[in-house]
Amino acid sequence: MKIAITGSNGFIGKSLIEELEKKSYECIAIPHKLIYNDDLIVNLAGTSIQKRWTRANKFAIYQSRVHTTNKLVKAIANSVKRPKKIISASAIGIYDKKNIHDEYSHNLSYNFLGKVTRDWESAALYAKNLGMEVYILRLGIVLGHSGGMVLKLYKFFRLGLGATIGNGNQPMSFIHIDDLLRIFSDCIEGKLPENTYNVVSPKYTTNKDFSKAFAKALYKPLFFSIPKFVLSLIYGKGAEVMYKGQRVIPTHLLENNFTFKFPTIEEAINDVVNKFRL
Repeated sequence: MKIAITGSNGFIGKSLIEELEKKSYECIAIPHKLIYNDDLIVNLAGTSIQKRWTRANKFAIYQSRVHTTNKLVKAIANSVKRPKKIISASAIGIYDKKNIHDEYSHNLSYNFLGKVTRDWESAALYAKNLGMEVYILRLGIVLGHSGGMVLKLYKFFRLGLGATIGNGNQPMSFIHIDDLLRIFSDCIEGKLPENTYNVVSPKYTTNKDFSKAFAKALYKPLFFSIPKFVLSLIYGKGAEVMYKGQRVIPTHLLENNFTFKFPTIEEAINDVVNKFRL
């Protein structure tokens, strides 16, 4: 099977290609255009949201997700032989900060990221009109040793300089990279039915408990906290993604008997830290 992947240079994209090639799938990176006659598309496109939300950066965040997905689906519509399936990344930022959410939740966010995510999903779901199966994967924070948040924080925690953000009570819905890759594989192979999935562990945590688990796994203390105003000075409104979070449950995955290898933050962090030691 040929699988075309957007966002293939990112942490998740590189990890996914490595995993799929182990299974003898032929993976093709899509820069900004569709590769025709592929069997399946994985859409991971999107620039980082961890930056100051200037007008230019907000434009780039929106364009890289919504407009890229629109162009991708338009290219599929114009192709002679269409792929059978598209698996499109989304984010739990679609939900508000107040409630506990599963895929049946109607308590959506109407801030900037909420709008980006709703439009992003709508762009992907248009592919249903082309007779394609559409999977929407709403990703939480992805934990792995080769990229993402953990790699950025590792050097600080290893030196005993790890910190919570504010009081650390903000919720954190996460997924271990290995569980994420298994979910992608199950979608590709049809083991999971076409649907929208919250791709998070069944046991969300808090920033404080994440930081405690990280420090403990490295046998380091946890003395510090970063005041919210410091992050706001650096990132502006973009700091909200660091000191606010969502409580999210993966009901559709649990309904389909998906088994998580790393359901708790302690299990996930211990495995990631052990991989740094290899």
